[in-house]
This record gives sequence, structure tokens and C-alpha cells, in this order.
Amino acid sequence: MSEPDKNWNNRMLGSKTGTFVQTKEFAMSKKLFGGEPLFFTFLGDKGQIVGQMVTLVHQKFQNQGKLGKILKVLPGTQHELCRWFYGPVIFDNDFESEIQNELYRFLVSKKYQVWGSTHPFSNCSFSNFDKPFQIVKWATFVLELDKGKDHIWKNMDKHSARKNIERSQSRNVIIKQMKKNDLELFFQLTINSEKNSDPVSITMLEKQWDILQPVGYNGFMAFEDNVPIGAIKITSFNGYLYEFEVIRTKRDYTAKLYSQDLLKWHIIEWGIKNNFSYYDLAGVNPSPNNDKEIGIFKYKQKWGGKLMNYNIVKV
Repeated sequence: MSEPDKNWNNRMLGSKTGTFVQTKEFAMSKKLFGGEPLFFTFLGDKGQIVGQMVTLVHQKFQNQGKLGKILKVLPGTQHELCRWFYGPVIFDNDFESEIQNELYRFLVSKKYQVWGSTHPFSNCSFSNFDKPFQIVKWATFVLELDKGKDHIWKNMDKHSARKNIERSQSRNVIIKQMKKNDLELFFQLTINSEKNSDPVSITMLEKQWDILQPVGYNGFMAFEDNVPIGAIKITSFNGYLYEFEVIRTKRDYTAKLYSQDLLKWHIIEWGIKNNFSYYDLAGVNPSPNNDKEIGIFKYKQKWGGKLMNYNIVKV
């Protein structure tokens, strides 16, 4: 289906694996960037809905800048890429195998390039997927917010987490929750960040905000003397927080302001106050094999969350 039914989001509230990236709003927002959402419902033997998933289909080289424009006109390069995140959402585990089989047959029939991931809490493993698909082991650290602030604080690394939060506070770093009129600041922050990436335009950021904010699109920014030095965007749906678009300026790094640590702690406090259950620190390689991956793993490990494995399927 190209459109979801009216109960799409409500059904997911009954499953721990129903998260922001499987909402109809997330899928529809991807149209801004040329993606086409497909909504799947999987039916049981009595016609009941036993699972659902949204995938995004777009040209493989669509967002690759000048190189993508060249590749799209070369013979044999116009492949459609089918992507999904943290799916499928399965409501009845007795139908897990059948759901995987149906998804496998569909993807093979369309000859898509594929990248998709299961949810860390899901029993689905893509074990039914055969060639040409590859299964990659991946993981994330998840904090259990309902255990309370004191428990989480005690489980964080004393020197590389708790100490950095205290250092950031002592250096007068201030954290503020983002509003729509902060998107201009966020845009400038992205330009001045360590990564110096190519940011999404203000117009697109505002359109994205309008679509996604009602289902938990949010963010926090760190300031030094009213100048932004870092930010983390989060999603919050069905009790589940997920971080993305982590930005750190060179000023934050060179002055050792540790805004990223204070931002995370602020998100933890905010999540607990608003009765969220989990905080997902985003993906890590469970078997890091280079200095960058080792650094990412250690940074996320220091928050004391539980390492949760999941699978990525790709071809």
C-alpha cells in the first residue's frame, strides 16, 4: 500500500517494537527527499493483522550529490533501494516465520537493493532470508529509564561520563530544548560542526519538523554564552527515545566543554520526567575492528546501558 490505514500508529502502541521510524509520519516525511513509502500489513489465518512494516523505496544514487547524478545516467546503475528501520513490527510471534517468508518473496520479486534492520527487542532475525541477502550482526546500547535517575547515574562510568557532565556544568554549558524557531541555529550549527557536513536546507528542516513533531520529533541544543556548541536530535514514540543527528562544534572539542555528555544526561532526565521507558543510543558494531568503531563503542558503553543485538539484512 502507498497509504497507511487509519489505525497504523495506534496498533504499534501495543508492541515494544513499535517505534518512531515505523510511524506513518516518518514514512511520509521521506517524500520530501524523494523516497516513496510502502506500507505492509501481514494477515493471519483469520484475516487479523499480525504484523506491519513501512519501507522506503528510492533511487540508489539519489542522495549522492554530483556523483549520483553521473551514476544515474550510466547503463546498469538505476537500481531502486528499499530501506527500513526497526521492522517488521510483529504483533503475534506465532506468525514470525510466515511474515519473514512473505517479505523475502516480495523483495526478491522486485529485485531491489536492500538495507533493513530488525528491532533490538524483536525475536525476528531474518533467519528465513537466503541468497542473495547477507545478514550482518549489529547492536545498540539501551538505557532503561524506568529504573530511575539515581540507578542510571550510579551505573555510568565515574570518570568518562559522570566527571564530564560535572565538568560541562562547571564551565557554564546550558542545555535548551529545541523549538521550530531554533532550526536556523541548528542549520548554522551543522555548518560549523566537526563533520562539516552538507546540511538540509532550512525550508526542508521546517517542513520535516511540521510533519514529525506531533509524533515525537524533538531535539536539544547546548550553548556557551548563548552561542550553540552542540546538539542532539531525538525521537520519542511509544515510550522509546532514539538519538540521531549528533553535532559537536570544534569549539566544544578544543575547549573541552563536554557538551555531548551534558546533552545526553539532560535527555535522560527529560525522558524520565516524561515517563519514557527506554533510551536507545543508536547503533554500534558489537565486534569493533578499527579505532573509530572502538571509540564509538566505548563512548556509548560508558552510559551503563544494556547491549542489545539486532540484525541488518542487505543485498
